[in-house]
Amino acid sequence: MVELIYKTFNNINISNVNSLYIPILFLKFVDLNRVIILLDQAIQKESKRIDSLLAAGNNPSVLHVEHIQLIVRHADHQLHENLRWLEDIRDSLVEYMSNKDQ
Repeated sequence: MVELIYKTFNNINISNVNSLYIPILFLKFVDLNRVIILLDQAIQKESKRIDSLLAAGNNPSVLHVEHIQLIVRHADHQLHENLRWLEDIRDSLVEYMSNKDQ
């Protein structure tokens, strides 16, 4: 079970962050420092993916195609919200670890 939790955090997909709900319930069984590192890596990777999506949406060939821009704006909003949630999880774990060490 522990390795499955690490695997889930190692394979985060920004458009499907709800896959973390169950592993989060079992974080007491894993090394939280390792999870924090995996979250940091996922945040960096997914930030780059969001940037790529937005760059594609700003391509001159689709910049004035309204239905494509609707998709880009929605995806931008959803993905940034999911990214903020990952950051919140990471920050919460960092805070928990610092309070635990005191």
